[in-house]
Amino acid sequence: MVVVLAVGVGTGFLLHWLLPAIDLGAAVIASTISGVFGAYVPFKIMAALLIEPTVEPDDAAPESPVLYLVDAFPGQRSRRKRRR
Repeated sequence: MVVVLAVGVGTGFLLHWLLPAIDLGAAVIASTISGVFGAYVPFKIMAALLIEPTVEPDDAAPESPVLYLVDAFPGQRSRRKRRR
């Protein structure tokens, strides 16, 4: 966590130095968030590729049919004309 924050602060200082119109606090927050997201996506992709399936296709349990219970919708009400 400290490494991620250090990279975010360093990149934020660099961003503030290159573009002084950007506030230092906003630059640090933006670079920390983008750094975390930039590290998270490849990590999740690599983790998904390395995970092996736990159940082999030959040992799969038979699938049971799915039964959906749906309540009946109420019928339309008959409208009466009002007499004036």
